[in-house]
Amino acid sequence: MSEPRFCVVCGARLSEGARFCNRCGKPADELSYSVFEDETSYEEMGEITIGRTEDNQIVVNRPYISARHATLKRVDEGYQVIDHKTLSGTYVNGEPIWGRGLAKAGDTIGVGSFDFKVKSDLSLLQRDLEGKLFLEGWNLTYRVRKPGRDAVKILDDSSIVVHPSELVAILGPSGHGKTTLLNALIRNLQINKRVRCEGQWLPALEGETWINTEPLGPNYHAYMRVIGFVPQDDLVHPDLTVRESLRYTHRLRLPADHSEEEVEQRIEQVLDALKLDRKIWDQRIGSPEKRGLSGGERKRVNIAIELLTDPDILVLDEPTSGLASTDALNVVQILHEIAGRGKTVIFTVHQPSTRIMKLIDRLAIVAKSTAVDIKKERETGGSEHRAGGVVYYGPAWGERGEDQSLPECAARYFLEDRMRAEGFHESDSKWDEVLQDADSVLEGLDTQPIAFWRAKYGYEFLSDEEKQEAEGIGVEEGWGTSIFRRYVLDRSIHSEEKAKTAPMARLRRPPGLFHQWWTLTSRFAKNKWKSAFSLFILLAQAPVIGITLIWVYHDTFSDAVNNMVHIPLFLLVTVAIWFGCSNAAREIVAERVIFHRERMLGQSIAAYVMSKSVVLLGLSLFQCFIMLGLVHTFIGLHGDFLMMLMIMVLSAMGGVGMGFLLSALVPTPEAANAFVPLLLIPQLVFGGLMQPLGKMDPLPTLVAYATPTRWGYEAMMVLEETVRNDQKCPRQNCDGTFALDNLCGGVQKKLEECVDQVGGILDGADGMLIDEDQEEEKGKEEGKEEEEGKDNTGPPRGHCMPTQFTRECEFVVQPTMDKEYRQGMASWVYMNILGGSDRRSTDPEATFPDAPLGVLLFFMLLFHFGMFFVLRARDVGVERSGLLRL
Repeated sequence: MSEPRFCVVCGARLSEGARFCNRCGKPADELSYSVFEDETSYEEMGEITIGRTEDNQIVVNRPYISARHATLKRVDEGYQVIDHKTLSGTYVNGEPIWGRGLAKAGDTIGVGSFDFKVKSDLSLLQRDLEGKLFLEGWNLTYRVRKPGRDAVKILDDSSIVVHPSELVAILGPSGHGKTTLLNALIRNLQINKRVRCEGQWLPALEGETWINTEPLGPNYHAYMRVIGFVPQDDLVHPDLTVRESLRYTHRLRLPADHSEEEVEQRIEQVLDALKLDRKIWDQRIGSPEKRGLSGGERKRVNIAIELLTDPDILVLDEPTSGLASTDALNVVQILHEIAGRGKTVIFTVHQPSTRIMKLIDRLAIVAKSTAVDIKKERETGGSEHRAGGVVYYGPAWGERGEDQSLPECAARYFLEDRMRAEGFHESDSKWDEVLQDADSVLEGLDTQPIAFWRAKYGYEFLSDEEKQEAEGIGVEEGWGTSIFRRYVLDRSIHSEEKAKTAPMARLRRPPGLFHQWWTLTSRFAKNKWKSAFSLFILLAQAPVIGITLIWVYHDTFSDAVNNMVHIPLFLLVTVAIWFGCSNAAREIVAERVIFHRERMLGQSIAAYVMSKSVVLLGLSLFQCFIMLGLVHTFIGLHGDFLMMLMIMVLSAMGGVGMGFLLSALVPTPEAANAFVPLLLIPQLVFGGLMQPLGKMDPLPTLVAYATPTRWGYEAMMVLEETVRNDQKCPRQNCDGTFALDNLCGGVQKKLEECVDQVGGILDGADGMLIDEDQEEEKGKEEGKEEEEGKDNTGPPRGHCMPTQFTRECEFVVQPTMDKEYRQGMASWVYMNILGGSDRRSTDPEATFPDAPLGVLLFFMLLFHFGMFFVLRARDVGVERSGLLRL
C-alpha cells in the first residue's frame, strides 16, 4: 500500500491518485508548487537571493520580508541557507535558521508565506501560502475571578471554524460574551493564570485554537504577526496625523530596510484600499473628546494600522460601534473586499442592518439568556448566573431559491418553530418579510429560553437523559443539529491526521531594542509636542510655582528671627516629585490599548518604559531648572546649583516612576488623576517638615524612611547648611541684621556695638576685661552648653545659627570657634530634625549628600521595576516559563 498523502494547505488526508483536495479544493502535493517564472532552473544558479526588492532572483513581495532576506548557496548535500538577520526569519522544515543552515533533498525552505521544496535532483519548486489560513476554536471556556467568591464562567464550551476568504460576524446582545469569544479565539486574554472554581484551581482559559493543523498556543508568538487585531478602542494617538501614525507603525512592525519611498508607497496603498480621502491624510486624527476625523474615518485608520503589515487573519471588535448606518455599511463593505482577497476576517457586531447582513458569509450567535429567561427570573424573584455560548453558527442571510424553498440562514433557524406553530407555511409571504429583516434574528432568539437553543444546536451530542429534558422544553431532533455538523464539525481540518507537509508557523522577531526605543521615543515626543495646550500647562507650572515661592519667601535672609529657608527647600523637593508623578500618571493607562496591541506583536517593555522615561526626564529637567533657577537666584540659596538640580531631577524621576506604577495599576485615566493626591499627601506629611523625624513615633518614622521626599529634603539641607556654614555664612549682628563681610578688620567695632546693645560682656572678646561675676556666669553657661552638646537636646549657641533654627542673637562667637560650633549644630539638626546621626561625622569636610542621593536613585529604580513587572504580569497569549520576556 502506498504511503498516505495529505493536503499541503489544510492537512486533510488525500484519496489515492487525487489531484485536488476534497476538503479545501486546493491542488494536491507538488501540484501546488510552480517553477521559476522566467523558466530558469534554480539548479543552474550558484547562488540564489531571496528578498522583497526586484534585484533578487526570487522576489517575495510581502511588507514583512527584508530587502535581502536570505541567500541559498549550492553545496554537495543541497543548499546552504543564510538568513540575513531578518525580522520574519528563514526556516528549514519549520525550524528557524539563526544565521546558517543546510537544506537537503526533500526539505522545505520557508520564507514568509513562501515555501521552497528541494527535490531529489536539488531543483527547487516554490509555493505561496498567502490566504490559506484556517482558524478554528474548539470548546472555548473562559473564567474570571470574582472578589470574595469562586470564579465564574463567562464563556462556555463554544466552537467556531473559519475558512479563508470568509467574512464571519459574531452577533449577540451586549454583555453576552461576543468580545470574550473573539479574544479567546486568538488567545488575546491573560491565560497564564489559574482561578479557583468549585474548590479546585482551574485554568482561566480552556479549549484550543488551531491555525491550519497547528495549535495556536505553543505557536502564539509565531502567528500573532499574521493576525491583525483591531480592538473597539482606538489604536492611534489622537494628536498625530494619519500619515505620522502609519509611519511609526511601519517602523515598529516592519523591517527597517524599507526606503522612505517604499514606506510612503505602502501607506498610500493601504489608505487607498480603505477609501480614505487624500485630504485627511495629513489631518490630525483626534478622538471622541478631541475634534479631528469623523468616527467612520477614524475607525478605518485603525484598520489601516493593522493592514499595514498585510495580515492573513483580521479580527475586529465591534468596528461599526458608534457609527452612523452609512459609515457602518462602508466599514463592512471594506471588510468584505478584504476577505475577498483571500484573508480570513472575523468581527463582532451588535445590531447589523439588513444590507450589512447580506455581506456576511457566516454568522455566530452568542447568548447567555433571552427575554423568556429574564421574565421568568422576575416572576420567581431569583437569578441564575449563565455563561455565554454559541447557539448558532452558519449562514447569516439567505433568500428563496428558484424552487421557492426557504434558505438555511439565521432568521429561519430562530423563527422556524414559531412560524410553524402559528400555521405559516414555507410559501407564505410572511417568510419573505422575516428573511429581509435583520432584526428578526435577535427577535427570534428571545422567543425561547436559552436552554432551548443550546439543546437544539447540539442535540445530536446530548446524552439520553439530556435529550429527554430537551424534548420536555420543546426541542425536536432535526435541523439545528445538521447546522452544527455541516458548518463546524465537517469543516474542521485539524481533526485529520497532521500533514507532514503542512505549513509551519513563521516566527517573526520584533525589531531590535534600540530601534524600538528610538521609534517609541520619537513618537512620544512628537505626540507631546503636538498636544500644544497640555504642553503649555506643563511648562507653565514651573515659573508660576517659582514666582509664588519668591513672592512669599523673598526676605528669608534679611530677617534673622523669621529665617525659614528650610520651607522653600522642602517645597522644591516636593514640587519636583509632584511634577514627575503628575506627568506620568496618565501615560500608560491612556494608551493601554495601543501598548497591549503592540505588546502582542513582541514590543519590548524595556524599550517602551525607557522611551517614556527619556522624554519625561527632559520635561522634568526643564521644569526643575526653571523653578530652581528662580528660587536660587531671588531667595538667595547658597547650595551648589547643579547639585541641587541633580537632587530635584532625581526626585522628579522618582515621581515619574511612582506615576508609571500607578498608571499601570489603575483601570482608567480618571482613576489615575484621583489617586495622584493620595500619593503626594504622604510626601508632605512624612517628609520631615510638618513634624521632625526625631519627634515621630516608631511607625510613622518607618513610613518616613520609605518616603522619597524625606531623602530629597535631607539632601537639600545638607547642601544648603554645609555651604552656608562653611563657606558663605553671613555674620549675624545683635540687632538681627546680617553683616555680609567676615568681620575682618571690623571685629572689635562689632563687638563694642553688641556690648552697648545687650549691656553685657561678650564671651571671648579680645581686649575686654571680664570680672569675677562674669567669669562665674560664663562657667555656668559653658557647663550648660557642654551638657546640651553631649545629648544633642539643645542647639549650640552662637551667632551663626542654621537658617531654619535662628531664634535670637544672644552673643557672637569668635571666628576661631566657628568650626566647632558648626559641627555641633550639624549634629543637633540631624538628631532632632532628620532623626538620624550626622552623616558627615566620618568626614567633617564632606559637602556632597551621597547617602540621600543613593536612596533617591533606589526609589526611582524601584518604582520603574515595579511598573515593569505589573505590565509583564498582564501579558496575554501563552503560558510562559519563569524567564522574563523584556
